[in-house]
Amino acid sequence: MTAASSGHRRARRVRVLFIASDLGPGGSERQALALSRRLPRDRFVPAFILIGDRGMFAGAAEADGIDVTALELRSPRELGYLRFSVRTIRAAGRFISAVRRGRFDIVDAWLYHGYWLAALTHRLVGIPVLVAGRRSLSDFKDQWGWPRRAIDAFSRRQARVIVANSEVVRRDVIDREGVDPERIIVIRNGVEVPAASDASMRRAARERWGAADGDFVVGCVSNLHPTKGIGHLLRAFASLGNVPSLRLVIIGEGSSRGMLAELARSLGIADRVLLAGTDPNVQARLAGFDIFVHPSDTEGLPNAVLEAAAAGLPIVATAVGGTPEIIIDGTTGLLVPAGDASAMASAIEMLQRDEATRSQLGLAARDHVRTSYGMERFVAETVDLYDRLVAGDRPPWDG
Repeated sequence: MTAASSGHRRARRVRVLFIASDLGPGGSERQALALSRRLPRDRFVPAFILIGDRGMFAGAAEADGIDVTALELRSPRELGYLRFSVRTIRAAGRFISAVRRGRFDIVDAWLYHGYWLAALTHRLVGIPVLVAGRRSLSDFKDQWGWPRRAIDAFSRRQARVIVANSEVVRRDVIDREGVDPERIIVIRNGVEVPAASDASMRRAARERWGAADGDFVVGCVSNLHPTKGIGHLLRAFASLGNVPSLRLVIIGEGSSRGMLAELARSLGIADRVLLAGTDPNVQARLAGFDIFVHPSDTEGLPNAVLEAAAAGLPIVATAVGGTPEIIIDGTTGLLVPAGDASAMASAIEMLQRDEATRSQLGLAARDHVRTSYGMERFVAETVDLYDRLVAGDRPPWDG
């Protein structure tokens, strides 16, 4: 019998350390923050160690009484290897000190840099239980040399349990990395379903972008990185013709921004495309979109799609990773092949013409994520896992 099923109340609150890259606008980072803020405080004490900078939401975590330590590491390409080595040594010292001081019961490491750090130091700092989070497919690891592969394999072995955020990620961990299925549990991402937006929210969002009320705004929320497929979206948008009332707004930031701005200019659509940058209040901006497009080439379970569905937007998305677990083609949205700008353009054009289909798909998407991806479920399933780990349970997992 687990601690959760027995209803046993612990005398001491469980101390949970989340290791993340930062507390910025990325989907996984915001999921970790949402979870930490919703853990029952009479039973859990959450804290964060961030490998990089603090990020825009670190202050919100601290305002909720959550301790945040940022190691402020940069890549060796950015710093140079000498400065990187010095900073790494300093960061290691800060990490060891923070973990020892925190006396954590569980370390929940989100993404591979986090579980590498925890796994390589867990005996030194006394980490009793390591949870490794997997929230993307592992195809990018094909480019790694043997040292990184060896560290990754070692780190996976140190984890008590691996949490995948979708069935397709679970299958990927098993098939590509040879992990025992009994060591993996699926806990799908959670999303809050907001109240329906009103005309004032729509108007406020559009005023920020210089879009008129009668414009048809195609929206996208994404990190601007090569794997996110934004170039395909720009090409699809360009193929729809020079229609002044057709606008594209892309919220997000990243290394591909300059390349994407140049591509928009070369396609002749720069005057109708807005690279809006990072926005801390994405949920309010979704009200300004008429449709949402997610053009990614690879995914785990995209939070951007969950949030667009929760907002009741009609969605066009590529059929990659866990996205088809959210978007049921023709029912909760439209799926197109990754990299197929022509198919993407056709789906956008069809939704632009057909208001009834837009409404039908948006309402169905909202109902689907409310039922299957609610935030309360996400938190409850994670709390149940933590209870079982503290009680000493080991695989096989029945979740």
